[in-house]
Formats: sequence, C-alpha cells, structure tokens
Amino acid sequence: MNRPVCLLCVVLVCSAFALLATGCRNGGEPRNRHAGATLMLRPQNATGGVGVVRRTDLLVAFHRTPDKEAELQALIRARDDARAAGDEKAVAAYEAFGEMMQDIAHRQLAGAEPLYTLIPGIEDELREVMDRHALARVVEAGPGIEGLDITDELTALLPEQE
Repeated sequence: MNRPVCLLCVVLVCSAFALLATGCRNGGEPRNRHAGATLMLRPQNATGGVGVVRRTDLLVAFHRTPDKEAELQALIRARDDARAAGDEKAVAAYEAFGEMMQDIAHRQLAGAEPLYTLIPGIEDELREVMDRHALARVVEAGPGIEGLDITDELTALLPEQE
C-alpha cells in the first residue's frame, strides 16, 4: 500500500473514532458548536436568502479533491527531501505541520473547530452556488438553523481524486 493511501486510511479510521467519541447526534452529524457560523458573505446578494451546508459532507468532499491531495503530496515530498538532505530539523517541522493539519481536520469533523481551512479551497464553487441562488450568506447547518441546503450542489462542484 502506498504512503498516501495508508495515511488516508489512518485519517478515516481516526475520524470515525472521533465521530463516535462525540456521540453523533443531529441525524448522523456530530454535535457542532459552530452551527450557524457564517462561511461566506456576498454583499452583491445582500437582499438574498441564507444557504446552509452540512459540515461532514462538505469536509469529506473537500478532503477528496485533487488540490488537497496535491497539498499532502507536496508536504510529503518536502519532508522526504529534507530527510534525504539530512535536515532533521526540517523533517521534524514538516511532520509537526502535518500532525497539526490532521488534528485540525479531526476537530473540524467533530464539530469542535470552525471550517476556516476549507474556504480557500472551495471559494469559487461556493460563490457560484451563492450567485445561482442569490444567497447573501452561507452558514453551517445545525438544529434551528434555517435556509436553503446547498451541500449536495456545492459538493458536486468539487472535483474528486482519480
């Protein structure tokens, strides 16, 4: 098994445990402290409605994109190059960064961290869906949060790894 696939398997298994530890509520979604948090505003649609996205579906789709895979591969290559050059300080820094990003992803999946790391990677697709429905803002779904659920439409626009 190659390293990225093995790492992805570890992330998915750990994520499943994180979901179980949070006691999946709300129809399969973990308890989300950030329900209702604004992901994006579109001033040009100021009089428009509100869109909502389901956290888990968006996270899974985002982490399956080629850009996210390329980011991971670049980090692995940089770490391996540092190791080949004998720069153990750089190796430790790359590994610490990777662990930090994995920890953030796990906390996001558990609903304990805002989705700020996703926005740069889905910004164009999110704007497209917001403009299509004249949405003024998009927020995270959760109990009592009302709006047009755009999750499926948004995730369909995100490319998947081959």
